[in-house]
Amino acid sequence: MQPSEIKGFYEIPAGAGLVVASDIHIRSGEDSRYLLLCELVRICSARGVRTFVLNGDIFDFFFGWRSYFTGKYNVLFNELNRLAAGGCDVWFVVGNHEFAMEPLAGKFNMRIVPGDGAVWVSKTGRKVLIAHGDLLRHDPWYMAFRAVVRSGLANVIAAAVPQRWLDLATLWFATTSRKKDKYRTLHHEKVIASAKLAR
Repeated sequence: MQPSEIKGFYEIPAGAGLVVASDIHIRSGEDSRYLLLCELVRICSARGVRTFVLNGDIFDFFFGWRSYFTGKYNVLFNELNRLAAGGCDVWFVVGNHEFAMEPLAGKFNMRIVPGDGAVWVSKTGRKVLIAHGDLLRHDPWYMAFRAVVRSGLANVIAAAVPQRWLDLATLWFATTSRKKDKYRTLHHEKVIASAKLAR
């Protein structure tokens, strides 16, 4: 299947200023969404896109301290390097499914933005705020869970576990958690209020 055959895939104009991809939740190198994202990056390279933002939860789980995950998705990272080498600013805003991403900035030609950070794009004089959005919910249970899984101790434990086991366990957890998920509704008023606060 070609990207142009997929409903919702649109042609990118030459010299496009900004392309953003978010919440793809790729699980493997054979995932059709992964292949489509790699093709999107190739198209952005060919079209001279100036800024490309991966806006979190690109992967269903990714732990950047070890080479297992970069090896698992090496085609994507090679394509992103090629895109950056062509003069595109490549940003990765960390989502709630990605951990310890900082080492990627040294390995690949991209900027890593922490999960509570955001990207301002203002080359045309207009400011565009791009943030992942999982912090729009001010659920105390979620915030406590987030603090635990992002703690230094959790990172040390995750680095010590065989990475394939870690990958399988977290993908299982993500699938199980998604079945219980109660927050699929997009609350536009919270998005707008958060954007006003960020100005």
